[in-house]
Amino acid sequence: MNDKKVKLENLAIELTKRCNLDCAHCLKGESQKVDISKETIDSIFSQIDTIGRLFFTGGEPTLASEALENIIEAIKRYNVSIIEWGMDTNGTMYSTRFYKALAELEKICRESTKNNDMHGTICISTDVYHRESIKKAGLLARGRYNRSIKETENLKMFFSLMI
Repeated sequence: MNDKKVKLENLAIELTKRCNLDCAHCLKGESQKVDISKETIDSIFSQIDTIGRLFFTGGEPTLASEALENIIEAIKRYNVSIIEWGMDTNGTMYSTRFYKALAELEKICRESTKNNDMHGTICISTDVYHRESIKKAGLLARGRYNRSIKETENLKMFFSLMI
């Protein structure tokens, strides 16, 4: 086995294929009950020394708290340095567990870079296409979206937030 670890400028990881919306414009296709496996996570991170930007995609990433926690465990286990991270979300789900994991990732970035600047960016989609899907999903999704935006805005002290 090659013990040399790679340094990556960018790494995008699809946390899940699950999504709570059914957007007509989505290139990912229909939602599937599939999350990235712990074995895949270990295989990826065991080979990496440093990641300049780690980006989480989905489906809807906030539905995959366990996958994110597994990634953080692997980052720690394999002593991977992370400079910054990012994530796009449809903004309709808020998971305290997920955001606690992101806070842990932010802490890892601060330790990796030896500075306390913000290293993470959460982009909440508010485009017309997602608004139509949220409207189609009904009152419950609209309520969750509004709550998620409010709750996520409370995290601005920890992450850069683009709405």
